[in-house]
This record gives sequence, C-alpha cells and structure tokens, in this order.
Amino acid sequence: MSRYSERLEDAGLTPEEAAAAAVPESGPGLTTTGGNRYATALDYLHATHPETGIEVVFVPGEALPDWAVATQAAKERQTLAKLPGLPPQSEPKGERPVKGR
Repeated sequence: MSRYSERLEDAGLTPEEAAAAAVPESGPGLTTTGGNRYATALDYLHATHPETGIEVVFVPGEALPDWAVATQAAKERQTLAKLPGLPPQSEPKGERPVKGR
C-alpha cells in the first residue's frame, strides 16, 4: 500500500477503491524510457508532422511519438558526423611493464 492510497482511504474511499485509484510510486516503465534515449526530447526539437505537414516543437524532457524519435536520432547522427575525428593512436614501441606480475 502506498502513501497515496492511504490518503485516499483517509478521504473516505474503501481500501479496494483506493488501491484501484492510486498510481504506483515506482515500478517498471515509470522512470525509464524503455531503453531508448530518444523517447524524450533531449533539446528543443523542431520537426514537421508527417501526416499533417504542421511544424511541431517539442521541449526538453517531453515524450516523443515514434516519428519524432526518428527525427531526433537522425539530427543527432548528422551533428556527430560533422565533428572532427580523433587523430589515430599509434601503438607504443618496445616493452611496457605489466602491473601485478
């Protein structure tokens, strides 16, 4: 029983009604996005609705529909592609000590 359902009982609901109306305080899916980091807007996202053609703006933290998730992921890929790559790392020459041996 959660604190919220106890408050509902105090307000006059039966224990069954309070349990049915109370929202779980924690549980699967309540604090995650199902493993998809793009399911919520990471920044302001300007997109065009595919069916209506209307310009839509999502605010950071707002849940996104599937078409907007794809738009956000594509925009991030484009941004990352523009970043300069790291210089190639050369392998060290000679022997190096191994710790623990």
